[in-house]
Amino acid sequence: MEPGASAMDDSRHEFQRMIERACDDDRPFDVLVIHRFSRFFRDAFGLEMYIRRLAKHGVRLVSMTQELEGDPAQVMMRQVIALLDEYQSRENAKHVLRAMKENARQGFYNGSRLPLGFTLAVGVDQHAVRIHGSRTVLERAVLANPVIRY
Repeated sequence: MEPGASAMDDSRHEFQRMIERACDDDRPFDVLVIHRFSRFFRDAFGLEMYIRRLAKHGVRLVSMTQELEGDPAQVMMRQVIALLDEYQSRENAKHVLRAMKENARQGFYNGSRLPLGFTLAVGVDQHAVRIHGSRTVLERAVLANPVIRY
C-alpha cells in the first residue's frame, strides 16, 4: 500500500515494483492476492491491461472479496465490476471536490501544507460544531522577526 497514491493510474512506485517482480523470468509467484479489484486499479482498461500482462507471465490476479474464475462469463462480470468501480471512483471524486470547494467558500481550511506566514485556528461554524466538531481556518501568524509584510 502506498500512502496518498491513487489507484486511478499506474504511477505508483510500489505497484510498479510488484508488477515487475511478478513478471520476472524466475517466476517468483503464481498468484497475486488483492482485497478487491478496485484497490488494484480503478481504471477498467488499466485493470484489464495488467491482468493480461500478469497472465502472459503465468501470474493470476485473485480478489479475496470478488470471487471470479477465468471462464468467459466471469471475465465479462469482472469487466463490468471494473467499469462500475471506475464510475463510482469518478463520482466520489466529483462529490469530494464539490465539498472541498464549499468548505473553502465558507472560509475553512481543507488541509495540505500551510502557506508561509499562516497558522491554523479553530473556526466557528454552528453546523460543523453540531455534526463534525470544529473546523479549522487560516490565521495570520505572529512572527517575532517578520519576513512577510501584509
